[in-house]
Amino acid sequence: MRYESASVWNKMITNFAGPMNNFILSIIAFTIVAFMIGIPNTDSVIGEVVDGSVAQEAGLVDGDRVTEVDGQSVSEWSDLVLLIQERPNEALAVSVERDNETFDTTVDVQAVTDEQSGEQIGQIDIIADREFSFASSITYGFTATWGVITGVLGVIGSMITSGFNINNFGGPVMMAQATNQVVSLGLPVIIDFLARLSANIGVFNLLPIPALDGGKIVLNAIEAVRGKPLSESKEGIITIIGVLIMVVLMVAVTWNDINRAFFQ
Repeated sequence: MRYESASVWNKMITNFAGPMNNFILSIIAFTIVAFMIGIPNTDSVIGEVVDGSVAQEAGLVDGDRVTEVDGQSVSEWSDLVLLIQERPNEALAVSVERDNETFDTTVDVQAVTDEQSGEQIGQIDIIADREFSFASSITYGFTATWGVITGVLGVIGSMITSGFNINNFGGPVMMAQATNQVVSLGLPVIIDFLARLSANIGVFNLLPIPALDGGKIVLNAIEAVRGKPLSESKEGIITIIGVLIMVVLMVAVTWNDINRAFFQ
């Protein structure tokens, strides 16, 4: 059956198939990462204390649950990390639960340079506890993919409300830089990068821009409302406009990447 003679519903399914394959690949890749290295738990339990670290010198051990940092109660790993990062080169009072007893100690927080901001942040070399169950790994594939999708949609929404920002996009130069960074970090990081990239591409292809799958779905919806498709000439003009938009965007994004990489 030719595409032109298919029903509107079948046309929509066909156009949605490409982005859906991106999402399926993302789910599979995230699931593989979960099976390989586990899923970080969100609570404040220490999964591993790095040998020779300031945390080990302070007496912290694997399995400790951090309950207070500098007098502030903590229960989430993200809160614990933030409190530590905010205090480089400080002596930090830490309370933990160990075998149903409370253990208090002081950790001399190290100062390290954050690769993204270039600022000094605190670090004590502890690693979050991880879960390796089959069910949680499968679930993680879906939740992590959904997290990327909602994150991209959030960025798009902020551009609609706050204005277009080309720095939210990345072209071939940024992709090359990002790939160069992740290849040296091990296979799980590479697969994680693949999963995030695939989900990003899936969302991008669903944008209602002519020449993208999302634009074609919009044309399918118009056909459903009108009861007949647009003429080939009109659809061709719309597609050409979409291609020109994509070319202009790609040139602008690539130039912005080059400017950030070599001139800033």
